[in-house]
Amino acid sequence: MNPGIDWNIVGALAGVAAVLIALVQVGQPILARRRAHRQQTASTTAGRVALAEVADQLAIALRSQWEAEAAHQRLNDPHPLPVAWQPADPSLVEPWHDLVTTAQRWPGGPPTDPATWATSPAELAGADTDLTDVLARVPTGRLLVLGEPGAGKTTLLVRLLLDLLARRAPGSPVPVLVSLAAWNTVDDDLATWLARRLTVDHPGLAAPAPPEAGATTRVRALLDQRLLLPILDGLDELPDPMVGRAITRLNSALPPGQGLVLASRTAAYRQATTDPAPQGQGASRAPGLVPVRLWGAAAITLRPLAPVDVRGYLRRDAATPAMADRWELVLAALGTPTPVGQALASPLLVTLARTIYNPRPGEQPAILPDPAELCDQTRFPTPAAIQAHLFDAFIPAAYRPHPDPHRRGRWSAEQAGRWLGFLARHLHHDRDDTTDLAWWQLRHAIPPLVPPLLAGLTGGLVAGPVVGLVVGLRDEFAFAIAAGLLAGLAGVLVVGLIAGFGAWRAPKAPARGLHWSKLRARDLVGVLVIGLVFALSDVGPVAGLVGGLAAVLWRGLVLTPTDLTIAADPRTVLARDRRAFILVALIIGLITGLGTGLGGWVLVRPMEGLVEGLVVTLVVTLTGGLGAGLWEAAWGWFGIARCWLAARRCLPWRLMSFLADAHQRGVLRQAGAVYQFRHVELQRRLATRPR
Repeated sequence: MNPGIDWNIVGALAGVAAVLIALVQVGQPILARRRAHRQQTASTTAGRVALAEVADQLAIALRSQWEAEAAHQRLNDPHPLPVAWQPADPSLVEPWHDLVTTAQRWPGGPPTDPATWATSPAELAGADTDLTDVLARVPTGRLLVLGEPGAGKTTLLVRLLLDLLARRAPGSPVPVLVSLAAWNTVDDDLATWLARRLTVDHPGLAAPAPPEAGATTRVRALLDQRLLLPILDGLDELPDPMVGRAITRLNSALPPGQGLVLASRTAAYRQATTDPAPQGQGASRAPGLVPVRLWGAAAITLRPLAPVDVRGYLRRDAATPAMADRWELVLAALGTPTPVGQALASPLLVTLARTIYNPRPGEQPAILPDPAELCDQTRFPTPAAIQAHLFDAFIPAAYRPHPDPHRRGRWSAEQAGRWLGFLARHLHHDRDDTTDLAWWQLRHAIPPLVPPLLAGLTGGLVAGPVVGLVVGLRDEFAFAIAAGLLAGLAGVLVVGLIAGFGAWRAPKAPARGLHWSKLRARDLVGVLVIGLVFALSDVGPVAGLVGGLAAVLWRGLVLTPTDLTIAADPRTVLARDRRAFILVALIIGLITGLGTGLGGWVLVRPMEGLVEGLVVTLVVTLTGGLGAGLWEAAWGWFGIARCWLAARRCLPWRLMSFLADAHQRGVLRQAGAVYQFRHVELQRRLATRPR
């Protein structure tokens, strides 16, 4: 230890640092309150945006978003498939007179004019865009949409959303379409989950609400003031034990006067209403459970497509009379008990068939298969066989080479089928058959020991060459090689251990920013322990001070997680998380590196061991920063998983570009920050078919 060090100065610096840390901890809540007050004041004095205007702006954004998604899915090309419905089985809903009584007894009176109400469920039958009028005739404004797999529930909800937005009067409720697939019904109530979901898709909704709204944020104010109409898709996509719980939580969350549209498969909803899931972890089923139903809701059931509508749709999409004539055998079988006649009563299978057998503009008919093959009952003896064939042929059809060479994709149908099949199996086996394809969960598709090993190898490859180069500037080549190898080994061990220890707490969702967080008591205790351990070691109190300060900054700088069951653009979210990873790595790396360099500078004479100290500082900076990034952000884990899977030819190297291209082709759909397969049955077919 350097005897010339003035430990009084060191102690004074330590005291000042401790005081500053204490001031930050104590002053942070005060500053947060003052900041919120300034924001509220600015909102009041600088032209506060009223809730009605917020709703109007949200409606414009939603209309643009869903019109683009409808174009990707070709819902209006050449025209929307007519979907009809009828009143649902009365055993699944409350009697009609109970709905009328419920609406009349709500505080403030019924939500709509009773003169417009239907007099019985029979008046709810309809087709096409009638659903907006049907919803207005339900006394409570709550509607349950039921149907078989592929019956067109999601398509109908998108059309309902766009029709409601087109008819919406300024200042009236805004319909919002959200998938329930990732709703954690155990931890989140409907309002909390829906608010977080919407603020991810529309960050402006997180701004402070007007003071008179009585809510903290705009989105909570919109929910509280009944200015949002939730349209919830995919109740049946929740795990089976959660469907009954979700209905129960919906019943408890919906305030009087709140409208709702909920879609589910008929069988899943019927099972939940007759044999609801036990409530609470560890609960067992008991006989005689009271059925759970969506209270205050009317219900409709989607009907199979009419043969005349299917004929008109397929012939018009064929574009030319010659191409339309190829469908004659199939069109003649519609409405009959033949396999093809039954299969093509499903909107999903009709849209798959048009993609497979009808040409795109400029495409040569000779390269297309003949739709008459669907009438071969030896090859396709059942509707299920036709469905399996259409699922298998859909991917090759979606990836047919485009007639325009400038618009041809970089991936072949064979590659796309292999990679999409892997992703479907990943969702089926690793993610409990969920439908959400989230990039930050891709790490579950690789063995658990792979991320720490690859992270350690990356740390070694980063630290080794840099250290070898620095040493080589002063010493001979052989010594530089040895130093580089030692530094690489140190990088492997340090980053590998950090990644291995942090794997259990790897981020469950991407990050969106870096902020200073108030340290908890256990964090402060850890900081003191780190400082004390260093102070009692041979390196002395300066190292203790440096170690303690580095630990304070490490625990104080944290990332803000983003709730993404639903998201926004997946590529935008990935870019945001990548920036957070880089920022954390730079900040923590520089903090630990500078701390190490400062400790070495004080403990030894300034010009002695300069290169050695620089080497140690670089190793600590590089490995510490990389380890911190893996600890706090999801992008590092995604990068490791993507590289591992791409090297094994399970996925492409440019995975996000591939997924975006699959979305453009209509193979995937986008639901917030995640992708989903066009239909869950397509996902399950890809997951279970032989490789």
